[in-house]
Parts: sequence; structure tokens; C-alpha cells
Amino acid sequence: MVLKRILLTRDLWSGMLFAAFGVAALTLGHDLRIGSAARMGPGFVPHAIGWSLIAFGAVIAAKGLFANAERIGAIAWRPVVLILLSVVMFALVLQPAGLLPAIVALIALSVLAGRDGQLGPTLGLAAFLVVFCIALFKFALGMNFPVIAGIW
Repeated sequence: MVLKRILLTRDLWSGMLFAAFGVAALTLGHDLRIGSAARMGPGFVPHAIGWSLIAFGAVIAAKGLFANAERIGAIAWRPVVLILLSVVMFALVLQPAGLLPAIVALIALSVLAGRDGQLGPTLGLAAFLVVFCIALFKFALGMNFPVIAGIW
């Protein structure tokens, strides 16, 4: 009974998820040269983030084991599926159609995941994200991908 209560806490599972992402970062970046703090190699940041995620996850999981943590409720599958689908749709639309249609597709599917999708704030968010992403990726970073395919 106590073990079941411990295994069904949000803190334990979120801590394990953080640690899993940390292990993934270390695994994927294992062949990159780390270097030193003065002369950082390409693996320095992935390793630092990986170990930080593992430590952070351990602290959160320990809190879930020893504190009276909140239990996991039923999983809301609709938002999970729609958010994942929106990210996949963004990736599929970006190259052939451009950044603007990809962001619109991302936001349109993401809004469906919520219960109270209001048109005004959604359009405002879409406009802000389009302007911000164009300014950041196209102009500040100089990345060469279409904003709208065939036009710009």
C-alpha cells in the first residue's frame, strides 16, 4: 500500500523524467569533446545540462519519495495527443510551406488542446510568434529558410 502510494506521485515521475532527459543528453553527446571551462568543446554544454538534469531529477524524485507528494490523476489524452501532433505538424509544414504556415498550424492545433480557445488571444499569440521568429531566426541569426514558400 505504501509502495503504491509512493510510485503514484507526480514528483517521483517528473524527477525520473528529468533524469531520463539528462541521461539521453549524456548518451547522445558521449562522443563530443568536453574540453575545459576555459576552452569549451562541443560537448561541454550538453554534458553540463545532462548532469544538471540528472541532479535536478534526483532532488525532485527524492521529494516524491519522502514528502507527502500529490498523487497522479487520470491522464488527459486529448491535450497530450494534440500538443504532440501540433509539434509534428510544425516540423512537417516548415520546409515545404514556410515559417508562417508552420506557426499557424502549430497554434491552431495547440489551441484545440485547451478547453477555452478564444480567438482574440490566439490570433495575438500567432502574430507575436510569427514576428518574433522572423526577427530572431531570419534576421538576427541569418538562417535561410522561407517565411512563406515561393514568396519570401
